[in-house]
Amino acid sequence: MSFLMMLAASGARQLKTATFTANGTFNVPASTFQIESASGYGARGTNGSVQESWRRDIIITYFRRDGGPNHVISGGSSSDTGPIPRSDYCDPATNYSFEESPTYFASQVCYEYVDTSKNTPPKTGAPATAFGKTFPGSTGNVAPPVASYAGIAVTPSEPCPIVVPAGGSITITYYE
Repeated sequence: MSFLMMLAASGARQLKTATFTANGTFNVPASTFQIESASGYGARGTNGSVQESWRRDIIITYFRRDGGPNHVISGGSSSDTGPIPRSDYCDPATNYSFEESPTYFASQVCYEYVDTSKNTPPKTGAPATAFGKTFPGSTGNVAPPVASYAGIAVTPSEPCPIVVPAGGSITITYYE
């Protein structure tokens, strides 16, 4: 009896579809030697973010009468979140003259704003895997790309692990 006659006598094989949205095992049917197609995707990633913050440093400068180096001290700092409120500046209300000092003739208080913001890059979602193939997750909170493979050889009657992270999916077609 020819192969075609045996197929006709045993009944035609049918194309089947299976979808996995969680980890599982595909038990390859005894009559299946290949997965016709496998398509799917992994998990969504997360978007990056920027946490804006700043620090204000207080700098006091004492100016020397003799032209020598000025004396600079840091008067402390404070921190806050959000956009930097303004650029560096010197407060004219805090400028003082020292008429009686033999060394210094004036002082000035200035404020320096320092950007301490933190950038978090986008993260990539976990991939799905099956039959030695990878189905990637997305980078950032967007729909993951769909990966497709055709003609994947499998061993009949063998279990094949399918790994699908939350939010992922793999759909396979095969003849049985």
